[in-house]
Amino acid sequence: PQGYLDKYRLVTFYGSPMGVGLGILGEHYREDVTRMLRNRSAEYQALSDRPVIPTYHMVVTVANQSPPDYRHHAPLGVVEEWIAVAEANGIAVILDLQPGRRDVMEEFNRIRYLLYKPHVHVAIDPEFVMSPEQVPLVHVGQLYAEQINQVQASLNAIGYEIGLNKVLILHQFKDSMLPDKQNIQ
Repeated sequence: PQGYLDKYRLVTFYGSPMGVGLGILGEHYREDVTRMLRNRSAEYQALSDRPVIPTYHMVVTVANQSPPDYRHHAPLGVVEEWIAVAEANGIAVILDLQPGRRDVMEEFNRIRYLLYKPHVHVAIDPEFVMSPEQVPLVHVGQLYAEQINQVQASLNAIGYEIGLNKVLILHQFKDSMLPDKQNIQ
């Protein structure tokens, strides 16, 4: 497949469209977010040796402190609307997963069909991948290479089908979040 990050630089606005407190995507009307994102991307374009692509980094599985799964979903209809607006405006989309106590691949498979669009990619927040004893916002979670490699293999398969590499972003601010990082393929 063709490369992606070696050709483009992504400038992202992060959040969930489901409400205030979840980042800029939920704090403003979509039209305002799009305008602000385009303006910020233009600032970065002046500094970049590659084309800059404005990007919505959208949390679609949001960790919370509500049992049993400790997560909730942005409705797929809302996500699809944002993806359609992004496509019409030359904006990329990163769908961010905070699985709580659910399986990472289960959450990935929920959005898999959306990843066939060339401008849609995926991120995982290991901070919010909880073991049975952990609670989001109380504990810092962890994501293991085996889980990451499963997601990466699925993304690679999609990339081969559509002829364009897909981007996988893993958030990390502590070493413990990716305890066997050396085994990530």
